[in-house]
Amino acid sequence: MRRFGRALLFGFIWFIILWQGSAFVAGVIVGAQAGAKAKSAKEGAALGKEAGEKFFGKYGSYFLLGAAGIAVIGSATGILP
Repeated sequence: MRRFGRALLFGFIWFIILWQGSAFVAGVIVGAQAGAKAKSAKEGAALGKEAGEKFFGKYGSYFLLGAAGIAVIGSATGILP
């Protein structure tokens, strides 16, 4: 029982790390591509924010489900600590 609780805890931690990490990297890429067309930093930030919201509105659930799947499979098989 103790091993199951530990695996569950670490699986949840890995889920958060994978989900937030992948969302951060994707957000930086999408925001930078959108903001590159701007003439000022303020305009670039606004364009990046809009592009990020649009992107995650469309693909955010894939990041969530992908991170959950990797965390569950990795924790259940012992690949992830």
